[in-house]
Amino acid sequence: SWDHDQSISTAYSNTQTVTTPAQLNYTSSAKETVWAGAAGATMATLSFTPTHVGTYVVTVWNETANPGLAGSNGNVIGTYGTAEAGAVASLGGADPFITFTIVVSSGPSTITLTPVNSTSVEDATYGSLVKVQIKDAAGNAAALGQGESVSIDPTGTGTVYSRTAGGATSLGSTTGAAAGAAWSLTSAEFGSTGTAWVNITNLVAETVTLVASLSSNSSVTASTALVFKTKTTTAVTLDPQADTTGWAGGSNAYTTPLASSVTYVLAGGISAGSTSTTFAGFTIDDVSGKVTGLVASRHDVAVNAVNESSITVDAAFTVAGQTYIISDVADTGGNTSTAYGSTPSTITAAAVNISLATINENIDDTVAVGLSSLRVNPAGTASFKVTVS
Repeated sequence: SWDHDQSISTAYSNTQTVTTPAQLNYTSSAKETVWAGAAGATMATLSFTPTHVGTYVVTVWNETANPGLAGSNGNVIGTYGTAEAGAVASLGGADPFITFTIVVSSGPSTITLTPVNSTSVEDATYGSLVKVQIKDAAGNAAALGQGESVSIDPTGTGTVYSRTAGGATSLGSTTGAAAGAAWSLTSAEFGSTGTAWVNITNLVAETVTLVASLSSNSSVTASTALVFKTKTTTAVTLDPQADTTGWAGGSNAYTTPLASSVTYVLAGGISAGSTSTTFAGFTIDDVSGKVTGLVASRHDVAVNAVNESSITVDAAFTVAGQTYIISDVADTGGNTSTAYGSTPSTITAAAVNISLATINENIDDTVAVGLSSLRVNPAGTASFKVTVS
């Protein structure tokens, strides 16, 4: 440790033991400035050598003392807990801290490809969204070693884009390969979760086989098929199906319960009962990440161009106010006017308690009690059934 007469830049190291956390201690005189470095300056370096496969959490905190004591520069240093050193040093409720999660694996032994939508349309901006997972032999999330990568290789003219999570108002960023070329995912994309995401698009209608393989072990592979349909040139609409539960509202603004499942029906296309090999494309913007699992991701779904064709979108909302948006698909140039007009039709679903919202006026709701009267002994218990239809 240092006393107040030593330079804080003096080399010093300390190793954690069974009873004592690794620590750097600095003793100062009253009102003396302990640390005057710029924000973000490096005070110490942590070295960590794992001994077993698993997940490690490292907690770094500041043992603080003397609440509200002003330093020599006149600044109040802040609110503190009780400074402790040696074996009694411990994280207290007032101590500022940060945690680091470190995943140690025996290396990937399996790759799994899980399409969010295995069917999309040609010449769309986002196409199919695919989750890529790597796991070790025990089924735990794996981490790639230095120099390791997972190659994502499409057949035909499919194009691979690596997709990152976005924010509340921003789409996750992408980087990608040329049409028909492979793209390598590195540890940066998989992080500590063992999960990465890719969008696959295609300028033409065809079936693409997506193959994933581990660079360090060619026997660790996975594949999945993605279908890209021919787009219709007819302007169509997509709205929640009337006379169904699970939504309320109108004019392209809808509410759903937290456990959301809404069926959307196509109109304005080919007469119902006909057959068609063309499909309308619609982009799902998963603003809150509750449809796909990836915040601010986008993918393009295909709906047959025959009227009354439908898709169902499920979302596992957790709090009120979370949303997803459905809009007309854009081509790879960002144009929506090719098939659907210059103004996309956007549908927004918000997570609310449906009991607090306006009930769908197309639905007749009936509450029925199984028994018209009950006779119960004193301190007795009775049960009856209530049915909502």
